[in-house]
Amino acid sequence: MAKDKDGLGSDYNGELTPLAVRRLNKEKDQLGRETKDLTEQGMYFHFDDSLNHKVVALIVGPEDTPYAGGFYLFEFTFPNTYPLKPPHVKFVTGDGRVRFNPNLYVTGKVCLSILGTWQGPSWTAACTFRSTLFSIQSLLNKYPLQNEPGYEKEAGKDAELYSFMLRYENIAVAVMQLARVPEALKPLRPVMASIFVRRLPEYRKVLDDFDAKDGKTDKSPLYGFTTRYTPAEASKRLDVLREKLLEDSELKEGLAKDLEAASAHGSTPSSSKVEAAPEERSRPDEADSEPLAKRQCV
Repeated sequence: MAKDKDGLGSDYNGELTPLAVRRLNKEKDQLGRETKDLTEQGMYFHFDDSLNHKVVALIVGPEDTPYAGGFYLFEFTFPNTYPLKPPHVKFVTGDGRVRFNPNLYVTGKVCLSILGTWQGPSWTAACTFRSTLFSIQSLLNKYPLQNEPGYEKEAGKDAELYSFMLRYENIAVAVMQLARVPEALKPLRPVMASIFVRRLPEYRKVLDDFDAKDGKTDKSPLYGFTTRYTPAEASKRLDVLREKLLEDSELKEGLAKDLEAASAHGSTPSSSKVEAAPEERSRPDEADSEPLAKRQCV
């Protein structure tokens, strides 16, 4: 067997067993019936027509988290022996600098026990592409530092600072990922663009909240990356991207309809709650101190 071009080994080269083909077809049928529910929860996907073991996915950052409205992209590669083995999942969003989550590495590694990348509950044949998406989404919570081993109860300055930094980087990097969508994920670009133009006022509002930090820097408590706050520059980049999208021959007709519909209904996306700087915020409720996902790695 030929090795997969991504270096994942011969079991990921697309020579699916009949069992894997049947199972993926069954999952596709089920997902087709649930597409509306999934999109309402900020999850989108595209199965490759030519490579039936490849799927790309977009998770839009959940509300009331530092990730709200951001574009979190993933590439799934299913093994020939699926569902007896889990898919390989690569995290694509990023600039090679920001560690967006303890479970999501700048190298693209996704740490979940069901994927075999961390200790804990392992993959079983009952797991699915859909359930894996939800497991990943659960990582994008309000206090992601609590996903880090040994920091499960962390609710002090480190947790506050990390979430504060991510709220800025979510706009400056994750939203701006739309300007550099990898070729394999291009099928998701139209929906990303639609979300972008509709949520642009919200993105600008988040950046406005960082005006007092303009020109200043913070260093991540654990992961070593530095955030330099330049909200005015980031806002200009958003505006430039909007103009490029509206002029894009493949997108402009659909985007024009999106904007017209939003205007007709008088609707604009609701802004995320304005969050103060870390030293000004209160500690999270004790009930919220447990992380949503404990399938992490160091």
